[in-house]
Amino acid sequence: MYTHSNQLQVVLPSLKEAGITQRIALGHIYKIKFLNNDLLVICASGGTSLYDINNWQRLWDIDSPAKCGTISDDGTTLALGWGKKIYIW
Repeated sequence: MYTHSNQLQVVLPSLKEAGITQRIALGHIYKIKFLNNDLLVICASGGTSLYDINNWQRLWDIDSPAKCGTISDDGTTLALGWGKKIYIW
């Protein structure tokens, strides 16, 4: 039996019993980068998210599938790729 949260995320009961109650990425993870001591960006095939790691609060999401992604060394630019297109924020 699956359980649903109000954010439409599914957590398998066996994972919940093991103490895993939050999914922080969907699909294949391409890049994980700390922007500072508190902020973490995760680029994955199911979307890209920014987290405050002190409470694992998701601060923003880019709900865009990607086959590749990267973040500039200074943390100011995000690039996601899909097919023949590259999207830059």
